[in-house]
Amino acid sequence: MRPVLVTGATGFVGRHLVARLIASGEEVHALVRAASMPNARTLLPAKVHFQEYQGTAQSAGAIVTSVGPDAIFHLAAEYAYEHKPEQIDGLVDANLRFGLHLVDAVARHAPACCFVNVGTFWQYPNSSSYEPTSLYAALKQSFVDLLTYYAQNGLSAVTVLCCDTYGPGDRRKKIVDLLVESALEQTELMLSPGGQILNLLHVHDVVEGLIAARKAVRSGSPEHQYWIAPDEGVTLKRLAELVGAAVGRKPVAKWGAREYRPREVMRPFVGAKLPGWRPSISLEDGLREVTTLKSKSNSAQK
Repeated sequence: MRPVLVTGATGFVGRHLVARLIASGEEVHALVRAASMPNARTLLPAKVHFQEYQGTAQSAGAIVTSVGPDAIFHLAAEYAYEHKPEQIDGLVDANLRFGLHLVDAVARHAPACCFVNVGTFWQYPNSSSYEPTSLYAALKQSFVDLLTYYAQNGLSAVTVLCCDTYGPGDRRKKIVDLLVESALEQTELMLSPGGQILNLLHVHDVVEGLIAARKAVRSGSPEHQYWIAPDEGVTLKRLAELVGAAVGRKPVAKWGAREYRPREVMRPFVGAKLPGWRPSISLEDGLREVTTLKSKSNSAQK
């Protein structure tokens, strides 16, 4: 079995993907920036092979040539909903330049490799028309456009547009964890009016979606872009109710304490679903898992 290369391996989804690939018997290589290498070695399993990216196209080419990957899962990203001027270079480097170095290296040195790119629903938040909600989303789409060029010249590639994710081991302090913490600790949480719909996927289902995307490319799927999302979304207020049911007491939510964000997505758009994939973990079951783990963690810290 030829090796698999993963970028963004130390991120929330990346860590779960790496664990899933290793459990399947795959040889996993993590492509990591030099500055992030010490942290990566503490976060990822010992079986992972580390490849140090030096920030250049030559470095990416050398790594791809050396590893000879059968597939690349490109999860690396830098997120900012509202960027500051000093963040622009970092956003461009992480979301555009890095990916371009990598995909160009694949096209030159490993043309039989399957390239699975992870995008975001923020690129198409309201409809099938491109309407980025942020510079982050615009840069993610810019990379998709570059990837299309390489795909039209023979590269096997697919982009998976992912919705909001949650699950065990999430350190990002996103809405699910904030609601769970508020319910467990009875701390106030300042929220919007709560009418926006959220599409939430358990990280297990996201990882299985990425695996399915690789299979779709290998089976000759004619499409180059798919969505992975739950069958139904929930409003933020309904999510708070579900968290309350899982914990046994409601989050202390101050509804309307914050206004909706600029360009708030009230009803996310979902396009063509990935063939051969469906979510397997219900939101209720996933919230019970997160709640149980968080409760145990809190008890261990006291």
